[in-house]
Amino acid sequence: MTRKAISWEILGICQQLCGDRHGAYQSYLHALDDDFNYFKHATVERIDSLGI
Repeated sequence: MTRKAISWEILGICQQLCGDRHGAYQSYLHALDDDFNYFKHATVERIDSLGI
């Protein structure tokens, strides 16, 4: 997982905790765009937890 994907993941988690579900969704999608995101399953689970 590259630093870029990690940054998007962390941003998404922060946005989700603050109640910005749409922002978190967008951040998680950016993390999934990274070819070297080895935690794609966890990212997909975070997206599912948003309920969007």
